[in-house]
This record gives sequence, structure tokens and C-alpha cells, in this order.
Amino acid sequence: QNNIKAKGYVKKGWEKVKQAFEENFSKYDELGSSVTVFVEGELVVSIYAGTAFKKSEKAKELPWQEHTLTNVYSCSKGVTAFCVMLLVDKNLLNYNDPVAKYWPEFGQNGKERITVSELLTHRGGLAYFDNKISLDELREYMKEENRDEFRKLLARQTPKWDLNAKKQLQGYHTLTVGFFVSELIRRVDPLHRNIQRFYEEEVRQKFGIEFYFGIPPSFETSPSKSISRLYHSKDMPAEMNSSEMFKKLLDPDSHHFKAFRTIKGFTPWSARHLEVPSAIGYSSSFALARLYGALANHGNIYDDKTKAMKKVVSQKVIKEAVEEEGTEGEDLVLLRKTRYTKGGFFKIDEFETGFGHSGFGGSIGWGDLKYKMGFSYVPNSLLVGYDFDPRMVRI
Repeated sequence: QNNIKAKGYVKKGWEKVKQAFEENFSKYDELGSSVTVFVEGELVVSIYAGTAFKKSEKAKELPWQEHTLTNVYSCSKGVTAFCVMLLVDKNLLNYNDPVAKYWPEFGQNGKERITVSELLTHRGGLAYFDNKISLDELREYMKEENRDEFRKLLARQTPKWDLNAKKQLQGYHTLTVGFFVSELIRRVDPLHRNIQRFYEEEVRQKFGIEFYFGIPPSFETSPSKSISRLYHSKDMPAEMNSSEMFKKLLDPDSHHFKAFRTIKGFTPWSARHLEVPSAIGYSSSFALARLYGALANHGNIYDDKTKAMKKVVSQKVIKEAVEEEGTEGEDLVLLRKTRYTKGGFFKIDEFETGFGHSGFGGSIGWGDLKYKMGFSYVPNSLLVGYDFDPRMVRI
């Protein structure tokens, strides 16, 4: 799309962000997207452009808006890690404790010593289920009357690699980690809430950060909500098709193949109403940037109602969760080097003071402690095959 002009707000001095954002529409055939930046709690960029829904799927083409919500895939893992931070801050969890201390049934089949931090940093060996489940089975498990059966299924899972290896192994828990963390949260939360309800009541309602672990069905017909679905781009790096990595991705015996296909029939759109905390998270760039902006700003967030800063989480827990190294090494699932903080956030070598989480196809939520900055880019046209989306890197 050429000659796209972004709508929204850009503070003086941040015009280059808008320029790079607009150029993405012609360089990468961008469909719809938004970018938001907070610095020291101040909004400096909030821009958006393009299409939320194509004409073929709605009576008329719907434009992207400032608070358009779309699935940000694994960015939801960063929000999951944030929920754990809140419980650590209340002394209800400790990153160094075994998960089984809080969830005794978890401590079976070789999982007895897996710590909270090891679970969050994909070192627990639980990247896929012992036996695949179908999407229809997952829907049944998510019904309140069947939740206990799902908890039992989670508790009896076995690690998929040697947890006692000389060099500790890690493998991205693509779809599974959020299920385990949600149950861990339910176990320690005084109100016994799953992650969906915990976030809704402890974060969205208190601080107005509009993120949802599964989109409420009513939103799709609500005139006050802007929802976008995701569209696959044809763009993929040419070297992916012939690389050794690509061959491994198609190997049914590989950890990657099993991790991405552990829920048979799973697609993000068909599962959009379910609680799948690892991969189904509906958000705007505004919400993710505001969350990471608070973490990067000593845990403080600006409250529009009171016109003052509010404390979200303590500096002590931020230091432990996002500054301390958790793990580094070759990932058995992603087949590349990955780094995590102790609390489960991504680290990048080029940005040592940064932390956050990206999502398949391009979305990212990111904080930088040095600049006290929260940043997010959220598109609905998915580029695949890149470690980090070139559209986001340009911005």
C-alpha cells in the first residue's frame, strides 16, 4: 500500500518513527498496524494506519483504530510473566521455589524440582503434551465443570528431555507454558483465580491496560470495540525453504514439530475465545507499550483518572524479574540461541537494558530500563521466518 498516512499523536522529535512506520506499508505490504511509545510515563508516539478487516469478511472494510485489538501471539507470554511478578511482589510466589511447593500434584513424573523460574524460562521440558489433545478436547477442558480433569492432565505430564543434563537444556514451550502458569497462579492466589480472571481484576480493571487472554465473544459485535483478525503475508526469507533448520521444522520426531502441533486442529482464530495464555492474547500496541512502560519506569504508571503516578509493582521485583539472567543457550524447539530473564522475558544481545516478548508474525512488547521506555508494535499482516520482524526493527 502506497501513500499511507498514519493517524494519531507524535511528540516533536519523534517524527522518524512515524516516517518508518508509514514506509512499512509500501516496503512490506503492510495491511494494518499500530505503534506506541511511552517514555518516563509520558506518551510520545501513538500512531496507527491501514485496515483491521478486509472487505471480503465484513460488509465494509474496517479501518485500524488507536485501540484496535488483535491477537499478539506469544506477546501473551510476557503478560503471563507480568502476572507472576505481581504475585512475587505479594510474597505469594518465589522464583527460586519448586513449582510443587505451591502445586503438590505437579511434583510427579520427574518434575519434583522444577522451579518457578525454570518453568517460565522454558527449562522444564514441558514443551508439548505426552499425548496430543484436539482443539475440541481443549474447549471441553476449558469448561468450569471439566477444569479439574485438565489440571490432572497437566500434573501428570513428563519432561521431554533430561532435566539433569550437565548443561541445562531449554526448549520453547510454544503452547503449553501458559496452562501450567495459569494453574500455578490459581494455586497461590487467595481468590483462586485463573490467569484470565486474575489479569482482568488485578490489572485491566485497576490500571486500564486493555489486554485479554481470549477475546470475549461479545466484542465482535460491539460497536465500541475494534477487533482485527490476522492475515498471512507471502513474504518469507528465501533461505528458509532450503535451510537445514526448515527441514527440522518438518520432522515429525523433532521437538519443534511436536511443540507447535501439540493441540491438534489449533488455529489462533478458531481458538480466539479460549484461555490459551501462551498464544492467545488480544491487545493493542497502546496497551502493551503502557505495560512495559510502567515496568521500565520503576513500576510506575500514569493514571488518567487521578492525574498521578500509581505503583504497579515494586522496583525490587522488577530488578529480580527483568534484570537478572535466567538462561542462555541453543533452544531445542526454536533451533537458535535464546536468552531469558529470571522472570521469563526475552533478552537481546544488542539491547542489554531491554526486556520483553515478541509474538509470531511481528508483534512485540518491549521495555528499556536505561531510557525508561515502553514500546510496542502490533500488525495484522504476519511475516514469518524472521527472528525479529524487519518492520519492527526499522521502527
